[in-house]
Amino acid sequence: MNPTTEEFPIHLVAECGDPSNVAALLEHGSTKIYIDQDYQHDTALLMLFRSIDATNFESHFACIKLLLAHGADINMTNDLNLPPIVCESLSSLEPAQQDQVIAHCLDKVTFYARGDYGRRMLVKTFGEGRLPPGSCPDYGAESVTVGQLRSWLFDGKEDEFLANYRKVPAINGNFKCQIVKEFLLICVKKGYEMTLKVLMEENLSDLAQYRSKLLEQCSIYGNDRIIPLLTVDTERTSQNGGLLLSIIPLIEVDSDECAHYRCAKLILQNPLTELDREDGIGHTALHYAVRYNLSNVQEMLLQRGAYIGAKNRYDELPIAEMDPTELEAHLDSCVTCKSVIIGDKQYEIDVDLKNFVPPIHKVRDQEHKNGTGNVHAPENDEMRCVIELGKMANMKHLLQHPVVLTILLEKFGKLRWFLLANLLVCFCFYAISVLTLAFDVGTFQGMANTLLLALFALMFIRDGLILGSNWRRVDVYKSLLTVCHVCLNCILLGAPIAFPSILRYRWIPAFIILWRAAQLTVLLGTLSSIVEEAELISIAKTASVIHEYEHLETFYIGGSSLWLK
Repeated sequence: MNPTTEEFPIHLVAECGDPSNVAALLEHGSTKIYIDQDYQHDTALLMLFRSIDATNFESHFACIKLLLAHGADINMTNDLNLPPIVCESLSSLEPAQQDQVIAHCLDKVTFYARGDYGRRMLVKTFGEGRLPPGSCPDYGAESVTVGQLRSWLFDGKEDEFLANYRKVPAINGNFKCQIVKEFLLICVKKGYEMTLKVLMEENLSDLAQYRSKLLEQCSIYGNDRIIPLLTVDTERTSQNGGLLLSIIPLIEVDSDECAHYRCAKLILQNPLTELDREDGIGHTALHYAVRYNLSNVQEMLLQRGAYIGAKNRYDELPIAEMDPTELEAHLDSCVTCKSVIIGDKQYEIDVDLKNFVPPIHKVRDQEHKNGTGNVHAPENDEMRCVIELGKMANMKHLLQHPVVLTILLEKFGKLRWFLLANLLVCFCFYAISVLTLAFDVGTFQGMANTLLLALFALMFIRDGLILGSNWRRVDVYKSLLTVCHVCLNCILLGAPIAFPSILRYRWIPAFIILWRAAQLTVLLGTLSSIVEEAELISIAKTASVIHEYEHLETFYIGGSSLWLK
C-alpha cells in the first residue's frame, strides 16, 4: 500500500485500464492481493465500471472480465450502496456494448437483487427491454459474499450481517484484516454499536493504529455513542489532537445537545488527547473555540489545561478575542484552598498554572519523570502569557489576579539577584568614572590609566550581564531608548579619551558626573519597588509595561529605561 495515498497496486492498474497490466498483476500476485480491496469507497471493479465509456470500452471491459474471472465480487457496493453494474457510465455505452455487459455480468456472474431493488436499478440503467427475462436471484444463505455483507450493513440489517458473517470464506482467509477494516468503517459511519463490538473482538495486528482513523470518522459523523468503544487503550498519537481541530468547527454555538459537542467532550475526557496540537496555520483547538464563540468548548479546554499563549502564524493568541469575564471566571476556579478556616495551620491555597505552561514544558516534565528524553525549554516561558495580557486593554486588569501574581512573584523573586548584581556593577562604574575624571590631567598615566582599564572592564561586564541573562534574544538593542542610552554612555566615556582637551571645559566633567549620579539614583529608585515583594500591586503594574522593552532586557544600564517608562 502507498502510505501517503493509501492506494493499492490493484487500484493503480484499474486506473490505468490496461488489460496486460491487470493480467500480470493477477498472475504473479494472486495469493497476496485482495481483489476487492476498498480505496475511497471504491474497489478496482467499481473504478473500472465508473470510468468505462464508448471510447475505452474494449480495454476496460477486458479488465473487468479478468477481475471477475479471478473472483472479484460484482455485488460489492460503493458508499452510496450501489453495485458496479448500475453505474451511470453504463448508460452512455452503445447498445451492442451494453448487451455484452449484460450478457457477461448477469448470465455468467451471480448478481443478487436484494429483493426488487436491484431489478429496478438495472431497469433504470439499461431499460426494461434490454434485460433478460425473469428476476435476479435474491440473497441466499448458501453462498454469501463480502459484497452481500457490505450491502446488509448499508441497509441496516445488522442481524442478517451477524448471522452470515462467518460464512464468507474470505473472512477466515488471508484478507481478513482488510475486510474487517472496511466493515468497521461502515459501522462507525452508521453508528452500529452491536456489530462494532463483534468486529472489535477480532484479533487484528494493526487494529490499535487503525482506531485513530475510525475515531476521526466517528467524530465527523457525530456518533458519540461509538467513541467510548474506540478510545479504550488508545495510544497517544498526533491524530488525537487533530480530532479536536476537525470537530470544533462543526459544533453548534452553545448547544449542549449537539452530537459533535458530545463527541468533543468524550475526546477531551481521554487523558491522552493532545490539546495544543496546531494545524497548518498554527491554530489550536482553543483558537477555533474562541473564533466560533463556543463558550462551553472554551471552558472545557481551559479546564483540561489548554495553553493560552499559543500564537498562530499571524501572531494571534486565542485569548485576544476571548471574553475577559470568561477568562477571569476560569482563573478564579484555578485558585482553591484545602481548608475553610483561614486561621487553621493546615490552611493552604493551591494555584493551578497549567494554562500558562507551554506544551513543550509539559512534555519535558513528563519525560523527566519517566527518565527519558532531553527536550530543551522554549525561548519563551510562562511570562509570555503575562506580557500579552499586559498588552490588551480589556485584559490588563487580570494582571492583579492571584494566578498571574503568583507567576510574577516567582519570576521577580529570582530577578532580584540580577538587580543586585546590576546595582553593584553600576555603583563601581559610577565611582570609577568620577575618580578617572578627578585623576585625569590629560596624560592618562599612573592611577588614571589603571582606573581607565577598570572602567572598560566594568562596561563590558555591564553589557554582558544582560546578554548573558537572556542569550537567546540578541536583539535586545532593538529598544530605541536602550540604544540611545548605550550610545550616550560610549560618547561620555570615549570623548575624554579621544579629545583630552575638552576636559578643560569645566561643565563637561560636571555633566558626566551628574549623568552617572542620575543613573545610580534611578537604579536605586527602581530597585526599591521590586525587591519589596510585599508590594504586589507595584509588581503587577511593572509587568504591564515590560512588553515595551523586550521583557526584562531594559533593566539594563542601571534600570533607567524602565524608570523612564
